[in-house]
Amino acid sequence: AQVPPLTPGTNKKMTEALKASFASWEKEQERLGIPKDPRLWSESDVSRWLNWAIKEFSLEGVVLQHFRMRGRDMCAMGKENFLARTPPFMGDILWEHLEILQK
Repeated sequence: AQVPPLTPGTNKKMTEALKASFASWEKEQERLGIPKDPRLWSESDVSRWLNWAIKEFSLEGVVLQHFRMRGRDMCAMGKENFLARTPPFMGDILWEHLEILQK
């Protein structure tokens, strides 16, 4: 199956889907006592977020060991480095979510 080209509309839909998932993440965040700002996350918070995102978005092939770092370091690595650590497309979803969390 061919993947349709990404358009601004596709991006908008993706962002809306991510925002809808926030309610679920916010509950998880509260339950686990994870700071709202990902730059304040510990290494285990990063791991919890990734585990949540993998389940929430049915991601496959994300290697948690590639993200053994604090939130501040993960946020500071930049999109290109972040995407280099994730499978194609899946990294975009994670990065988008991470960016929205930082706002």
